[in-house]
Amino acid sequence: MSNNDDVVINLSDYKSFSLSRFIFDALLCWMMIFGAITVACNVENIVVWAAAFIVIAARQLELSHFVHAASRFNISANRKKNDLVGDIFFAAPLLITTASYRGQHVDHHLHTGHMEKDTDFRSWYNIKGYRFLIVSLSTLMGIEALKTGLNYSSAFSNSAGDKDLTGILWIAVINGGLFAGSWSLGNGWAYLILWICPLVTLTPLLMIYRVVCEHQPINYSASGASKKAESFSPPLTRSINAGFLGRFFLGSLNFGFHHEHHQYPGVNYQQLPKLHADLVDKGYFRSLPAEVMSNSYIEVLLKLIFPSRQAV
Repeated sequence: MSNNDDVVINLSDYKSFSLSRFIFDALLCWMMIFGAITVACNVENIVVWAAAFIVIAARQLELSHFVHAASRFNISANRKKNDLVGDIFFAAPLLITTASYRGQHVDHHLHTGHMEKDTDFRSWYNIKGYRFLIVSLSTLMGIEALKTGLNYSSAFSNSAGDKDLTGILWIAVINGGLFAGSWSLGNGWAYLILWICPLVTLTPLLMIYRVVCEHQPINYSASGASKKAESFSPPLTRSINAGFLGRFFLGSLNFGFHHEHHQYPGVNYQQLPKLHADLVDKGYFRSLPAEVMSNSYIEVLLKLIFPSRQAV
């Protein structure tokens, strides 16, 4: 969706980036992960383990948002330093690399909504009615994780076709450390149950919910069919000013302000709320379709699951 030409934004007003806040956000994310694993390993209760599973899945999604920030060189302008930090603390735990994420994500920005060139295929997952259950159950069975793995496999190679051995090494080292940590807590199985299992089941499902909320038009959902051969014209990006739960489970690191992010990709995640508020004050959204802005992921999900028959 094109910019509103009547609204002028000075991007220099949104360049500020606090490294200390970035570190705090990252530490808080990992503290919740380690806290959930530690509590689960010390309390033999299925409810506690289920709660830890859910919390960790949501934080794994947040780690992917940190990888997104690293892919845009928010950590450092130096590519090697930026990607090293991004790999060690965010990407490697998710079995990917910062470079592989960047390699497949660039085309999503360049070709948002294009049936062939947009690399985020989740946007076309139709969840109208019973399809919501089908998509949810198939994802929880690991099918989405397999698709994602195949999508990333080519991105692990450079232009010469050589594998990113350093990135693969960090994946092995970091995940070995996570296993060792679980083992030290007296339950090596916690790594498999509370890290790998969420990573291939619930985390991809949360990712799907987030992506369809941010990109899928209501009239496409109303069609009741997943038509990857159909481009979204015009492409849609939503701004979702979510509450605490929405941010905790889906829109961490201000990911909900997705319209702003696509329109002004150079603005880092810390400045997106300010950019959103300024755009609202300047009347930017008045000339755009109503579905471009929402106050809740749940609200958007319900509209996609139970769309009206009239195109929005």
